[in-house]
Amino acid sequence: PFGVSKLTNSVVSSAHLSDWCEIIREKYLKRKQIEIGLQLVNDGYDETADVQYTISAADQMITEISIGATDDKCEHVSEAVIESIQRIEAIKNNHTGITGVPSGFTQLDAITHGWQPTDLIILAARPSVGKTAFAINIAVNAANHNSNKFPVALFSLEMSRRQISDRMLCAESGVFMDKIQGGSGFSDYDEKKIFQASERISKYPIYIDDSAALSVFDISSRARKLKRKNNIGMVIIDYLQLMSGDSESLKKNQNREQEIASISRKLKKLAKDLNIPVIALSQLSREVEKRAGEKKIPQLSDLRESGAIEQDADIVMFLYRPEYYEITANEMGDSNKGETIVKIAKHRNGSLDSVTLKANLAIQKFTDWTPDEFTQIPQKSNWKPISLMNEDKP
Repeated sequence: PFGVSKLTNSVVSSAHLSDWCEIIREKYLKRKQIEIGLQLVNDGYDETADVQYTISAADQMITEISIGATDDKCEHVSEAVIESIQRIEAIKNNHTGITGVPSGFTQLDAITHGWQPTDLIILAARPSVGKTAFAINIAVNAANHNSNKFPVALFSLEMSRRQISDRMLCAESGVFMDKIQGGSGFSDYDEKKIFQASERISKYPIYIDDSAALSVFDISSRARKLKRKNNIGMVIIDYLQLMSGDSESLKKNQNREQEIASISRKLKKLAKDLNIPVIALSQLSREVEKRAGEKKIPQLSDLRESGAIEQDADIVMFLYRPEYYEITANEMGDSNKGETIVKIAKHRNGSLDSVTLKANLAIQKFTDWTPDEFTQIPQKSNWKPISLMNEDKP
């Protein structure tokens, strides 16, 4: 009792309760495994023991602990059929075509029908292509969706909360990023738009954790807490290669590829346990740079450090911008400024396709692609819509 009391007093929070319970359960099973092993060794040295009996007894004990090691979730097929029928009825009455968390991009939602519960989505690109800006856009679009606002947990292992906030303000206000960063040319009109954007963003159900060097255990525990407290509908992690494995991975002296494989498996488990989509950003290897022309469009083999990412993910998407490689016109000679290809290279429950978006990274904003040049905001100019210009008039 004293030992139990001492352990209880040493736990300062119940935030990780389910994870601690899982650790205790695992240690119990390991002790039982050791007991069975020692019993087998002793019986092996006992000349009077019957070999068949001791093996049978050991097999029975192993069976008992193996049953205890797994949750009994085996159900009759009729239960699954009922769930399917209920989902089909809900889809029938849903005229939007979106059954998951909306991305906010028309063509992308037409393919995915929204980010689906239990799915692990990998968003990969080379550095500076815009994957963080795209992920922030996804978070804001989900948290500000017209019919149903989805709370989002954003774990940023690379950027601070202030940097994430800056990008949100740029995208929401249309004020250039360099103005916010350096203050050069920052006008009263810009300040007005920033304040208006800040009022809107402050109401979005977005929760940012910018702790550095988080382990997959930390993220899992914090996401579970946010699910209980704020009923989050999606998790976004920026980015996967900056995460560390759990203590068990370190004890086993796993190499980085094995560690990443363990992380991706645990992220998939998190998505299933919380019944929400998990989007993890990922870096690509330098092999992309060695290819020429359109061959620079990323492939599954370009995923950095582990093929297990491809295996565990339900959706793998790549961002490709021709501008990044100084390709400024298409084969017809037309400008492709801002053109961004979202290539869906793996889609476990849907089709493979590519979607074209418009990127204006000066304001950290992605929008649906439109060929009408008059609807596109120039990358660098003093242009603003007439409706906004009228706001300055008395």
